[in-house]
Amino acid sequence: MIISVSRRTDIPAFYGEWFLDRLREGFVMVPQPFRPLQIRRVSLHPNEGEVMVFWSKNPAPFLPLLPEVDRWGWKGRYVFHFTLNPYEATGLEENIPPLKERIATFQHQASLVGPERAFWRYDHIIFTRGRIILDTDFHLHALQKILYHLHQSTRKVVVSFLDRYRKNQSALKKWEKEWGADIVEPSIEKMKIFSMNMVKIAASYGIAVFSCAEEEPFRSILSDAGILPGSCIDAWELEKILPGMNIPDAWKKKDPGQRKACRCTISQDIGTYNTCKSHCRYCYATHYSENMLKRWGTGELGN
Repeated sequence: MIISVSRRTDIPAFYGEWFLDRLREGFVMVPQPFRPLQIRRVSLHPNEGEVMVFWSKNPAPFLPLLPEVDRWGWKGRYVFHFTLNPYEATGLEENIPPLKERIATFQHQASLVGPERAFWRYDHIIFTRGRIILDTDFHLHALQKILYHLHQSTRKVVVSFLDRYRKNQSALKKWEKEWGADIVEPSIEKMKIFSMNMVKIAASYGIAVFSCAEEEPFRSILSDAGILPGSCIDAWELEKILPGMNIPDAWKKKDPGQRKACRCTISQDIGTYNTCKSHCRYCYATHYSENMLKRWGTGELGN
């Protein structure tokens, strides 16, 4: 079993102690996202799972807890997806540390687990005009700046463009109004040039670029530029980078619970929607309601 920790919330940033409690108990109860009364028991015993995949925008609070994760039998059996975007002072991401601090956290994380197990996500790539200008030049400059600091701490970067979901539409529209900016989509020709330049910059640092669940026309544009479709959770890749790992064939199929364009193999996510505190306006996993704000105070996701 591959355990995803978590696409639905940022457990390393906000719920590290809760996660350790669940490790000590050996299991976690996970509600079905659209049928919350349906609860599934997921074992966290190392004999019943192979790999943990951690997702975070700020794993700094969690890194001191890794020795205990190791002691519970998971040493050398986890990887990190670290989403690191350059959206300071834009209002798109609010409750996360400054970029300089997050870069230092990424470097520290890689020193603990190794660069092969530290994946950088530049996600989502958002283009805007108005008072906040996020154009192709902005993103290429940011990519180069971050790669300068991270190229020895990772082996690849995963990119994706903004997806508008029903869940994030109202938050994005509210952000546009508050910040006097408009989210735009560059022309096909600009996207082609932008994608080729991304590859060129990354290659200069020896870093491979992969895309995440992109549909047409972006998928073809990226592929033509040398950015191939990636799999954020890839059972075969995990076997290669984690010594001695042998993941059962049952977990090497496309995950039916993900989007059509997603190439991830099957995993069990243990997170809960509407619990992340990062307040990213483009997030598909969180509605910032009053009930959710009250829930933050518990510091827990359930049993």
